[in-house]
Amino acid sequence: MQVSGSLMNTGHDIRLVLDESSSTSSSSSQHVNISGGPLSYHYRVGELVVHFGSVDSRGSEHTIDARQFPAEVSAACMRCGRHVRAVGKETRGPSSG
Repeated sequence: MQVSGSLMNTGHDIRLVLDESSSTSSSSSQHVNISGGPLSYHYRVGELVVHFGSVDSRGSEHTIDARQFPAEVSAACMRCGRHVRAVGKETRGPSSG
């Protein structure tokens, strides 16, 4: 699957903001989704963020056993079947249960 979007370097992180219909592998509109494992719902990926620092020992925003890492990747996702009306407010979409 190929995706399309905008790649930005903010100086603090690199962001890949996926286009609304990001899959170009077929003629039908598809999205990058995450599901399974302990997740109860399907989530649509809207943005991938790589956090980094000016030195390799301090790039991640989070720590494991009080240790930072050179970089950290996070995915900004929204639960499928939800629509956002305004910042911080969700409404149920037609496919949610």
